[in-house]
Amino acid sequence: MNELWLIITNEYGEKRRVSVTGDRFVIGRQSDNDLPISDSRLSRKHARIDRVGDRFEISDDRASERT
Repeated sequence: MNELWLIITNEYGEKRRVSVTGDRFVIGRQSDNDLPISDSRLSRKHARIDRVGDRFEISDDRASERT
């Protein structure tokens, strides 16, 4: 099974690696996301990564409001 790692850089320039796990991985401002990011420019559920067979697809999750 293929693995996907994201490299996240915070506002201080510090980097960390995050493993994408499961068949769906959600990124956004809301604390219950797989990768919560506290940034008012992001939607509550900003983007999602879906595992499709042996590849990954990222989608803009515009279904959530920017509030």
